[in-house]
Amino acid sequence: MISGMLKLSATISKELLLLTRDKSGLLVLFLMPAVLVLVVSLVQENILKMTGETGIRILFVDKDQNALSQAIEKQLAASGFAEIVRTLNGTELSEERAKASVADGDFQFCVVIPAGMTDAVEARARQLVTASFSQDKSSEKEISVPDLIVYFDPMTHGNFRSAVLNALHRVVAGMGMNVRARAFSELFPKQLSKLLEEMMGPEFTEGLDLEKEFPSVGSDWGSEPLLKIAEKQAAHGGLGKMPTSVQQNVPAWAIFGMFFIVVPMGGSLISERSHGTLTRLRTLPVSYLTVLSGKIIAYVLVCLTQFGIILLMGKFILPLLGSPELEMGSSPEAIGLVALSAAFAATGYGIMLV
Repeated sequence: MISGMLKLSATISKELLLLTRDKSGLLVLFLMPAVLVLVVSLVQENILKMTGETGIRILFVDKDQNALSQAIEKQLAASGFAEIVRTLNGTELSEERAKASVADGDFQFCVVIPAGMTDAVEARARQLVTASFSQDKSSEKEISVPDLIVYFDPMTHGNFRSAVLNALHRVVAGMGMNVRARAFSELFPKQLSKLLEEMMGPEFTEGLDLEKEFPSVGSDWGSEPLLKIAEKQAAHGGLGKMPTSVQQNVPAWAIFGMFFIVVPMGGSLISERSHGTLTRLRTLPVSYLTVLSGKIIAYVLVCLTQFGIILLMGKFILPLLGSPELEMGSSPEAIGLVALSAAFAATGYGIMLV
């Protein structure tokens, strides 16, 4: 028994020693799958970001620092489709810096709230409400409101850009409704009191304070929708969380890379034949089963090592390059069983070919 174990361990050591001398085979076995995982994962992650399949980060520059800009930021954050970023490297964003970050491709969108926007919007709302009660529509100069500016990366997909702009339009439309409602709530009692005084005389409105009697409109008057839309997946048995680019590519390429074991196995066989190793082994009291078992165990260990390296790349290296971290799940035993089965399959495939 001990003699058989020594023969098996010697066979395994021989296979590993031959593999370490095959530099090209090692490059194909370890470097090629690693490069494939890096390139494909990063490319797919960039495509998912450009098409809006993953969560996006929007730069938010608030020059107004007032109620309306804060409400817009709050509603954008509450919408759940984007993460609001106000600082970079611990410093407050400026419009120039945010625009440069979008131009460099670090972010897809930047929203800039101009200074004085809240005051201008409220003044314009009062002007519109006042004009609706007035007979003379052209007596007062129109108050101009500065535009809310959105910078976007030219490489961003058109449909994705439209979706983000539509979301911003909905937020701005809701804010505009709130501002107009508050302006109407403030001005209507005054206009009604003035109209009654003109029609009925000052004696009729004496002692009547319509501003106190008329209910005011709250700031959230138009923010709560009357009709909500429920989005559901039409999938049998339900649909779980959408896998990220890392979740899709790292396990797939890790298993695919195991089958590159054919290259070093072929090199090992050629080396054994050219150096006469196989002939010398046949003259020794070693069974073919021991030689075959040592070869299988050695290359299964190599496949498992390669699989572990690829998983570690997804766990630690890809997040440093801007991709999501690989989530291993809650069943490491299942991962080990799949990896071991794939390693035996790849090794058996290699032995069959060579």
